[in-house]
Amino acid sequence: MRIGVLRERKPNETRVALTPREVAVLVGHGHAVDVEPGAGEAAGHPDAAFVRAGAVVSAKKQILGACQLLLKVKAPLPEEYEDYSPGHILMTFLHFDENIDPVSLERLVARGFLGIACEAVRVSGRAPILEPMSRLTGQLFAQRAIELCTHHSGRLASGLDPALGPVGALLIGTGEIGLSVLQVWHALRLQLTVLANRDRAAVNAQANHRFGTRNHDYLPADAVRFLRMDVTDPARTQAALAAALPSVAIVLNAAVRRPSLPPDRLPHLITRPMLAALAPGSIVCDATACDRDLIETCLSSPDLAAIETIDGIVHYSPDHIPALVPRTASDLYAAALLPFVIALADEGVGGALGPDTPLRGAIACGAGRLTDARSAARKGLSATPVDAVLAAWSTGAGCAA
Repeated sequence: MRIGVLRERKPNETRVALTPREVAVLVGHGHAVDVEPGAGEAAGHPDAAFVRAGAVVSAKKQILGACQLLLKVKAPLPEEYEDYSPGHILMTFLHFDENIDPVSLERLVARGFLGIACEAVRVSGRAPILEPMSRLTGQLFAQRAIELCTHHSGRLASGLDPALGPVGALLIGTGEIGLSVLQVWHALRLQLTVLANRDRAAVNAQANHRFGTRNHDYLPADAVRFLRMDVTDPARTQAALAAALPSVAIVLNAAVRRPSLPPDRLPHLITRPMLAALAPGSIVCDATACDRDLIETCLSSPDLAAIETIDGIVHYSPDHIPALVPRTASDLYAAALLPFVIALADEGVGGALGPDTPLRGAIACGAGRLTDARSAARKGLSATPVDAVLAAWSTGAGCAA
């Protein structure tokens, strides 16, 4: 199979889908790899390194014309939609369920390519491509929130020296992103308030498993105010958060809305009026790139340095923060992506996308049709079963009329 690695065009996006290491492996499997000029430059991988690994550096037009499998990091921008055609397989983070509007989503899907959403790949219940980026996202948001707090409030957010005085931080969510935040802030001994949808023991067990520790208490009762999300009575949770806000200097959301809590039941978990309890210069971050959702005032940005001050509160919510560390992020992403690229290239569509394969469940679109039921429901669109889409795409049905 001929594989193309495209250069990212999203502002400030510095990552690359494959590094020379993965290219050499694919070439060793007998596959041809084309890399767009400059694709890995920001991540420390110049064109010459890809050539030494066995790739051919080719212009985008040549890659689009010659390669069946196209690899990226981020979803295509509107100006890239016309690049894709029914003969292409695109593997990247698509995130159709997030901020893309229905009209743009329909326009992209109508191009007819087979889209494999890297965030949806599952192996034994895990998300092997998404998890490394989620963990890195948490670490970087935890770090940046502290830096911003130092700059805008004039306080050092650290409890390592008792003489510094306590600095409070609120963490919402204890998934992969949230656990990374918890690890950093726990190590710095911040005065934490943690909101989770599991009980304290379950979160501690998950943290110990994740960090390779044994019976460590990441949520000590004398240092952490622990709140559990009450889905049956979200107003009760809101009241608990409102009571906690006056004592924190940082608010970080790492949770996504669950279907059991639609906006008509809870428009926002933290509203703009609630943030009035924070001191001027406090920091609010949303790591989920879900605009004006659980936190009413948070709007994601493609600008990694963008901050917005609302009512004296500093907001920071870039939608691709791993791009701050392109070498680390690219190494992690490429290593996680490689086994699935090998499977698709070695086994072909019939083998790698067969029943009960990790990639089949990650097919988000094909032949002009959307398959992702969750995204379709959120956007008010219709979804087509994967079997029908794959059959149509494989037989060259192309774009839907």
